[in-house]
Amino acid sequence: MTTTAKSRSNDSTRPAISFRSAANSSPLSPPTLFLAEAASACVEARNQTHRTGHGLMAERVNFLRDLERGSSASHEGWSNSRYGPDKIVDGHFVQCKYYASARAGIRSCFDADGKFLYAEGTIIELPNEQVAEGIQLFAEKLAISTEEASTLIRGGIPYEESLALCRPLTRASLSYDIKMAEVTFWSAFVTGSLTTGLRCAIHGETDLLRKTCHAGFTSALQAGAVHVLAGQLGRSGLEASLTPLTGRAAAKFGTRTNRLIGLAAGKKPGVGQTSKLINGQIIANLAATTIQSIPDVYRLGTGEMGAAEAFSRLAGRTRNIAVQQLGGKIGSALGTLTGAAMTGGSGAKVGGIAGRVAGEIFFPTLVAFLGDLAFGLPKEKEEAIRKVLAEVALEVAVQREMTEDAFQRYLGFLAESSSELVKLYRSDDEDFCKGLFRTYCDVLATPFVR
Repeated sequence: MTTTAKSRSNDSTRPAISFRSAANSSPLSPPTLFLAEAASACVEARNQTHRTGHGLMAERVNFLRDLERGSSASHEGWSNSRYGPDKIVDGHFVQCKYYASARAGIRSCFDADGKFLYAEGTIIELPNEQVAEGIQLFAEKLAISTEEASTLIRGGIPYEESLALCRPLTRASLSYDIKMAEVTFWSAFVTGSLTTGLRCAIHGETDLLRKTCHAGFTSALQAGAVHVLAGQLGRSGLEASLTPLTGRAAAKFGTRTNRLIGLAAGKKPGVGQTSKLINGQIIANLAATTIQSIPDVYRLGTGEMGAAEAFSRLAGRTRNIAVQQLGGKIGSALGTLTGAAMTGGSGAKVGGIAGRVAGEIFFPTLVAFLGDLAFGLPKEKEEAIRKVLAEVALEVAVQREMTEDAFQRYLGFLAESSSELVKLYRSDDEDFCKGLFRTYCDVLATPFVR
């Protein structure tokens, strides 16, 4: 019996099977930014709480182990094709069956008339402890020898481990989330390092390497922690409590909007899918807010920060995360449309990724700028920015070796223009403000230098 991916059943009533390439289907494709990946982890974890969710998790963990063993493997199960394999390993179709018993798993491979449901030569993957019994049952069903049946049955992770993968705070689920967060970690490290390095280089800041590495590792640690926490929260049942509310909200969007949301997310469109995506985003934002608030909780506990300030920072952080996500969605949509218009399908993917990155980085700054223009700066924020400006002015004066008289005239000139400076340069990032002010103050200092 041939067991290669080229083999096909001769049953003409069985629907044709089409498979995607490994590049498109592999779950190891690098995510763009960590919140988007964390939302995906939440949607995935939501599926894990279903009655059959342990089969999905076993399928994914076994696929990762195939890759670790050096096998040539592509994951095909995302399409949920009824007669298609879950994966192709070294050219062989593989169907994952995780039931409480080997008999139930083998029975699910055949229809009521005893006809094998999958392509000829498909290998059945069972929990490792069920393999021996599964070989015997499979041989009986196909009327073949046990030796031949043994080539069509393979073992995966134990059944109990597949169940543990669906529960929060188990060794199996934590290990899985940490492994999947590795790609998120390095993606965030690269993004954080590049954006910080670019900003420092533009403004001529010193100690570039230290600042770049610090920003990269800070972003990466937060990203990895958010991914793991989001996955664990997704298994906790929190998502189920959100579903009634988000389901009603999704129903009000209308069929057309839900269809567009589903297509944009690469999922089957519908109210249920939109509800899942909203739930995932809510839990991902909750995880991100929690992780980013840990330093404030520490300062609150040690008395370095008051409760009012901590609450204010929490509210601002929650708002910023929501704005960042909105910017990512808008940027992704614009990038996808631009890329598709320029080069077609491949351009749409690249444009979507680039647009999401740009949107999540620059959209919050734009919103803050427009908001401050419309409503003005809070008094505390304006005072903080003026303090930064004064510190930078003193640094520039010392570096340029101004006389005391020139320094006083220089400060007077800056005081006259400081209102405009504060309106123009506003950011919650003190280093960013310092870089902008340093460039501006250095230019204005030229007439006051001997």
